[in-house]
Amino acid sequence: MPLRRVAHVLIRRAGDRTWREPAGASYATEKDLENLVKGSPEVIPGIPPGPAAVATQLHVPDTGPADVVVIDTEGGITVIECKLRANPEVRRWVIGQVFSYASGIALMSVDELDGLWRMRTGGDIISSFTPALPDEVEESVLLARIAANLQTGRLRLVIAVDAMTDELKRTVTYINGHSGGTFELLALELEYIKDGDVEILVPTVYGEESAAHKAASTGPAAVVSGRAALYKAFWAKYLERLHQTHPDWTTSSVAPTANWMSMRSPLKGTFFSNSFSTGGKLRHELYIDTGDTGTTDAIYQALQARQDEIEKAYGRPLQWEPLPNRRATRIADYTDAEVTQEDRHDEFITFLIDAGERMRRAMAAVLPLSITATAQPTAPA
Repeated sequence: MPLRRVAHVLIRRAGDRTWREPAGASYATEKDLENLVKGSPEVIPGIPPGPAAVATQLHVPDTGPADVVVIDTEGGITVIECKLRANPEVRRWVIGQVFSYASGIALMSVDELDGLWRMRTGGDIISSFTPALPDEVEESVLLARIAANLQTGRLRLVIAVDAMTDELKRTVTYINGHSGGTFELLALELEYIKDGDVEILVPTVYGEESAAHKAASTGPAAVVSGRAALYKAFWAKYLERLHQTHPDWTTSSVAPTANWMSMRSPLKGTFFSNSFSTGGKLRHELYIDTGDTGTTDAIYQALQARQDEIEKAYGRPLQWEPLPNRRATRIADYTDAEVTQEDRHDEFITFLIDAGERMRRAMAAVLPLSITATAQPTAPA
């Protein structure tokens, strides 16, 4: 893609004596920006790491195609409009555009949205999740959450740009500060830098503080009760301690109401996951799902071939689960636990943090992997 010079970023490789400008940066077209967002939805603020369903150019009746629509495992719906600063529409027009798409989506039932999703992607929303949804996610519950967000108009709207303008930043902040609490509007600058085979992405979010203030002042949209409330309380406490001990593990600050939450792994096609699983167990795992059964199996087999090294680095035996008849596999550690045992929540959190440290140490001991498959996922350098 054609690249433009950037003067405010200097790089050098290990062993070099001098700093220099990168070869170039930016996107040739808005399609390049759209493809980046599509392939890496986790860069969008508010979307948790792990499985997500993504559709590009999703047709919204009487409006047109929305650039990117993402649905996460909490049923959250994010509508993303991509614009380059060179496009005159990045000024006032893009604000109306993203609201127009959102208003059209919010008028749909979950069945109508699913039908449009099928027309665009060839599959329904549930089957579009990549990696595949873990066992712990009940499809009926997820669809009910999507339906509830459509009914209440609770959407996240994101304007993704290569370079922020003062006007866009000011407008987003104003709208967030002077509107109701059912939607969130953010602007996301995704500065892209490339030098040879090294790519750097610098995300900067605008509007988060005003959105958070709006949410606090308007209060929650619905009362969370029952086990969902217990899960939310547990994950909030877990995130609070995690941000103190391992702030690099996740930037998420929103506690889910589901029985699980996930985080990025250094190995492409995998992620770390914590969950209250069936049978009164609490699980920490490396969940492997590349979207392709052959590649997933290849990663699992490459890891299993080094089981002794991994378990030595981990410090105790792990459960190796190939999950027959499923697209995914896992390597896990378990302890006895129920979320209803509130007096033991601190103990459970200690287990998850300790297991997370051990699993990351074990993965570091064997990466990069030698994987024999048609497509070879690799660990980032």
